[in-house]
Amino acid sequence: MMHRLECKRYSVGVQPAAGGRVEWLLWRHEGREFDILRPRPEANANQGQIPLYGNFAMLPYCNRLLPAALSTSAGTLEVAVNWPSEGCAIHGLGCEAEWMLHKGATEQSCSWSCRVATDAGVYLGTGIQEISVSDETGVSHRACFRNEAFDWILAGVGFHPWFFMPEPDALLQFRARGRFIADEALYPQQFEELDEPNQELGPASYEGLDQCFGDWSGCATLRLPHVPARISIVSGAPHLHVYVSRSLQAICAEPQTHVTNATHDHRWEEIAGMTRLSRGECISVELRIAAHPSG
Repeated sequence: MMHRLECKRYSVGVQPAAGGRVEWLLWRHEGREFDILRPRPEANANQGQIPLYGNFAMLPYCNRLLPAALSTSAGTLEVAVNWPSEGCAIHGLGCEAEWMLHKGATEQSCSWSCRVATDAGVYLGTGIQEISVSDETGVSHRACFRNEAFDWILAGVGFHPWFFMPEPDALLQFRARGRFIADEALYPQQFEELDEPNQELGPASYEGLDQCFGDWSGCATLRLPHVPARISIVSGAPHLHVYVSRSLQAICAEPQTHVTNATHDHRWEEIAGMTRLSRGECISVELRIAAHPSG
């Protein structure tokens, strides 16, 4: 069942039972409503079990995983290949899980959780999400994974927001120390220090970009032509993965704790590796989105 969060300036729809995702994020201004996140399209809303709209939590790993397996104290743990076109797993297990809304949900805040397990039924732990809306601070979202099954597991978390871009002249601005140069299959092969840390990315020059930026500033500004506001994106996550797609009418600015395929690629352990999470420990990421009117 959908749960709505409402305040004067923001409206958010949460769908716990279907992957725990955020269905929409609307901003209200001068009697109008504006979609900040890509709304659910009438056709091709998902690719497999992966939503192509809204926002969802990635846990206990982010982006591609090849081979489709996690590292634990009990050995290698296989997960389902849910991206068959590339023979890999992608975006974690949470987006396919059934989440449960917790008691005490209000019009401005709620939390929900899920049992994180493989398709074969092997239990890993618990996923938790919390979200709130405020006219002053915008939409605050937190996602967490807690290891409850192994002495340790290599884990990570992130968010995958699809910021709506119905018009092509969008621009994402942030600062970063470097970027990961990937091969044609989008697996990182090199970390490159940036001569110019200020990044300005959009479809005009970066259509099709699918790249992780390391050690970013933790705050970004997004200009969407259909929205009369500056959108701020704030997160304590150390890395920001950016995907730009005109065909999907979206810019994805994904804060996350590790780089793509860090489970298997130990080159990135020092700068963008996964966390060795002991039993009972949690790893979390926060994301705050707010609209600031122009003029």
